[in-house]
Amino acid sequence: MNKNDDICYAIPIGDLVIIYSPLKSILALVNEKVALQIRDEITDNRYPKDCPAVLRELIKNLENQTVARKPYCRQAFDPAFLGIIPTRSYNIDCIYCDFGATKYLNDRLKLEDATVALEWMAEHLLRLNKHVLPIHFFGGEPFVAYDLIKRIVEEAKNLAEVHNLKTYFQVSTNGYFSEKRAVEIGRLFNSVVISFDGFRAFHNVYRPVNNDKGSFEVVERSAHILNQSSSELRLRCCVTDKSVGSMAKISQWFYERFKPNIINFETLKPNAASACQMISPPNPIDFAINWYTSMQCIEGHSCKIIYASAQIDEIKNTFCPVGQDTVIVFPDGNLHSCYLPPEEWKKKNLGLGIGRLDKDRHINIDYEAAINIRKMVTQKSRCQKCFCRWTCAGGCHVHNTYPGCSPDYSDFCIQTRIITLILLLKEIDMQNELNSLMCDRNKLEKIAFRTDDRILYYNGGN
Repeated sequence: MNKNDDICYAIPIGDLVIIYSPLKSILALVNEKVALQIRDEITDNRYPKDCPAVLRELIKNLENQTVARKPYCRQAFDPAFLGIIPTRSYNIDCIYCDFGATKYLNDRLKLEDATVALEWMAEHLLRLNKHVLPIHFFGGEPFVAYDLIKRIVEEAKNLAEVHNLKTYFQVSTNGYFSEKRAVEIGRLFNSVVISFDGFRAFHNVYRPVNNDKGSFEVVERSAHILNQSSSELRLRCCVTDKSVGSMAKISQWFYERFKPNIINFETLKPNAASACQMISPPNPIDFAINWYTSMQCIEGHSCKIIYASAQIDEIKNTFCPVGQDTVIVFPDGNLHSCYLPPEEWKKKNLGLGIGRLDKDRHINIDYEAAINIRKMVTQKSRCQKCFCRWTCAGGCHVHNTYPGCSPDYSDFCIQTRIITLILLLKEIDMQNELNSLMCDRNKLEKIAFRTDDRILYYNGGN
């Protein structure tokens, strides 16, 4: 094995060690003596006579240069989906909103611009011999421009019929709309992601309306209506220091009340408004422990608890649309690979623009920029030694692993490492070891803060 390889890791958990190579699809649990033996033997390329056959086979597989899985490698320009931001405006006053909605109260995407983008995407898919037209709507709150969205969906369906394509529509929304609209949305969309922050006491504080009342009742009603529709319902819950201890109860209530397909827990990204409310992100280890408890609460049911950066069934170079040639149409006609406001990524010296609609309403893609973005997502020095590198991919390129970020793990990294470890232990059916580990905070901290997981540099659990 080459000394520069960072595709195999040794993760100590007490007296045992997980040997993990995500690219080679290798996952094993051994004792420390064997882990050190594996390290020495793959380093020196030797096999002692007393090496058991099963261990010899494991080492052979680790040394094999062929990988079983690798991130999808795009050759031609190949957008993961077409993103559309009909507006940046918002209809409620989320205290932690980082989309700058108040700066864009009157912006609207022009229908003709959206139509040009749809036509370009459809033609591009046909050139790639693809058969599904995937469209994702973002905001602000997209349904502030509800009539525009309906027109765009109608245009997309007509276009898909002409080109013999299937459509797939997804939207991320706060769920604050009328009962009639909720029914219509359930008919229009294949997947609806609602931001719902749990019980009334949390949600109304985090997502007030006009600063004097909460949005809980309306969002609860929307989620219930969408649960009855043909649309896939996903609930995205922002967790704070105040709500972290209630995650399991929230999960159970979400499942019993709405039967969502997915519950995605995320942690608060603090800003001045949340600080004024004395609301902070949760401790990352507390978050990971409560995420595990939440998962246990609804295990065996159709609903899935996820944490977006810990998905061990997929190998990836990027956490999000960035780096996947994704084209997201902004209201001003600019095309970006990230749905965050450009001022957010420009602060971090990132160039995430990918083209624009010109004055003659032609789509102009900056292919050189797309290639540079593909390269950028793979160049994250903080991630090189972490066993989550190929499944987390560094998280948000703007907020977590931007150029020049600290080499030290962020809270995002810490909770991702623990949750990924939980999934690995479940994968090899080590439930007793997992339960024991989750009750030992010292061991969790030791794992979370370990700075180099690469097996070639493993020196034991201490």
